[in-house]
Amino acid sequence: MTRRLTLSLLLAVAILASHFLAAAEICLPAPPASLAKWYKPENSRQQWLHTMFALRRELQALEHYVSLGDQVLLQRWSERFAANYRSIATMVPEWRDALDEPKLVELEQAVAAGDYPNVARIARSLQASCRSCHSDYRAVTAMRYRSPDFSTIDLPLPEGDAGDNKSPAMSDYQRIMESLSHYLNGVKISAEDGFWPLAEASLSALKGQLTVLEGSCATCHREGQQLDALLSGTAGDLAALTQAVADRQGKETAKTLGGFSVTLCARCHAAHRLAADMRDELQRHSP
Repeated sequence: MTRRLTLSLLLAVAILASHFLAAAEICLPAPPASLAKWYKPENSRQQWLHTMFALRRELQALEHYVSLGDQVLLQRWSERFAANYRSIATMVPEWRDALDEPKLVELEQAVAAGDYPNVARIARSLQASCRSCHSDYRAVTAMRYRSPDFSTIDLPLPEGDAGDNKSPAMSDYQRIMESLSHYLNGVKISAEDGFWPLAEASLSALKGQLTVLEGSCATCHREGQQLDALLSGTAGDLAALTQAVADRQGKETAKTLGGFSVTLCARCHAAHRLAADMRDELQRHSP
């Protein structure tokens, strides 16, 4: 009886757990495929972003010139807004029906008539429709098109490197990340156990991999700044670590290695890893 009761309780807990886990799932709507052509790398200008920025600026200009009663500039900015708003239907045909063309025509008529209270009201209404679309798609679109795709970056791994025995399904970037972790831990383990020649070899290999990694930063960061982007604030830590290993100072090696790892690895991961991981997940589950 006790065994049966225990099994029943375990089954009940499993059912409840699965229920709560299912309830905790978050479903994100996939953005239309046509959006891709307006973002890098398919588009050199990030044209979708420029259009969104322009619409926001134009709505602000409408509000500003309504308050000043400046008909000439109100008309000019209204025309810009209408052109960019209508361009959405061309850029992303899947969203054509979501656009409020009658409301836009109403805005144009109110501007032409100098009906400033109605211009302000209609502009606010159109702005609200923008927010509605943003609430559905802005986060997932940013993850999909504005986060880095490290899987496409080719990085040379020396033959026989620590990352060389990893799964062939791993990208070059994943392999070099594994390699960096391997050499960081190699310095830590060897220094802690007093194997200083091995610690020096691991540190040398770590520096070589950082040089390889540096070249990939130019994919996004402007050429000539990639080293600063990668090692900014860590050059002193790396020099101190090198000296501590050379002097066979165990405590100092552990201290400087910890600071170097946090400053370098944690900062880059905070800026890129979560967004890149989410992008990979979206890519993997996209139809």
